Amino acid sequence: KAHGEGLYMRKDGSKYYGNWVNDKQNGFGKEKWADGSRYEGLYVDGRKEGYGKLWWPDGTYYEGEFKNSIDGYGFIRWPNGRTYEGMWKENKMDGKGVFKWEDGREYEGEYRNDKKHGYGIFKYANGDTYKGFWC
Repeated sequence: KAHGEGLYMRKDGSKYYGNWVNDKQNGFGKEKWADGSRYEGLYVDGRKEGYGKLWWPDGTYYEGEFKNSIDGYGFIRWPNGRTYEGMWKENKMDGKGVFKWEDGREYEGEYRNDKKHGYGIFKYANGDTYKGFWC
């Protein structure tokens, strides 16, 4: 069984370097996939768990909490300049957060399943504001 620090290379070119306990990724590690995506962060029993950073080939970057998926508090920046900082659940914006567009629009409020849901404040690029509920 893999135990301690080591490098695991897959046939497809993806690899993991980091700590192992009883044949599972455990502790800090770095993983890179064949498509160029990469992750640096914590693992527990072979799953991403706790704080980590994730980069996609298109330039998208996420930093925050994981519970096998993006889950908990985190920040993401897309290549077009848009950002979101707030709560996530199973790779989707879920809970309170702030989404900013590159043209100056901003939404601060609640999300559910990647969509505005509940109370929020939307600031338009022209300075107008909507305060209220979304469904």
